[in-house]
Amino acid sequence: MIQAVIVGSGIDEMPEFQAGYVENIETRFGTAEIIKCLFLEKEIVVLPRHGIDHNRLPSQINYRAQIAALKKIGIRRVVGVCSVGSINTKINPGQLAVLGDFIDFTHTRKTTFFDTEDSSIVHTDFSSPFCPSITKALLSAAKLSGLDCFENAVYIGVEGPRYETPAEIQMFKKFGADLVGMTIIPEAILAKEAGLCYGSLAISTNYACGISPTSLSHFDVVNCVKSINNDMLNYLKNLLSVEISDICNCSSNDSLKI
Repeated sequence: MIQAVIVGSGIDEMPEFQAGYVENIETRFGTAEIIKCLFLEKEIVVLPRHGIDHNRLPSQINYRAQIAALKKIGIRRVVGVCSVGSINTKINPGQLAVLGDFIDFTHTRKTTFFDTEDSSIVHTDFSSPFCPSITKALLSAAKLSGLDCFENAVYIGVEGPRYETPAEIQMFKKFGADLVGMTIIPEAILAKEAGLCYGSLAISTNYACGISPTSLSHFDVVNCVKSINNDMLNYLKNLLSVEISDICNCSSNDSLKI
């Protein structure tokens, strides 16, 4: 079963995720806030990546502390839910997508645990950027929920907080990106380094700049996510019921000492 869900804009405002016990987890990379809650009669850890009060920009998030905190409390299976803009027009606003690969276009973030003086030199394999077992579960939950879900989407991670220019979006399209967002990098990288089974579900909230016929705003992003909250509740209920195979090699990447 999925043990933890990392949530972002819109999803972090769902009452089901806010009703629980808030705990601060101390790690050598900093402190992370988690919520231990009973979601649909199942115990789950919710990690609001922007903070309990949603007061951190994507580039201000302490991703290392958050992933280290999950590992410290014994979490193994994690889903990161993110809001994204669609570069591929086959992915419509309001539609779900399961990530299969990513391109890192961030430039100021801590993208590794292994850059301290006392750390080992570690080169982590990213032939499979996301856990295949979690990915399979995410797709199964979409099928059970009757929701259209784009498979094997390529995500490009950008710095933000500004939205992209039309020229940048055209460049990203040529790179092969389907979606653009600001939070999965370095979250996915650090989860892999920590040996966690991590997969990501993306919610398209808009067409990307230059594709969208209108200007973009964070207000519109949050409202789009809120508009499908009932679908997401049903989806998450099905996700928690899906059996997850242990056949993966995610733990073999674990070189992180907490």
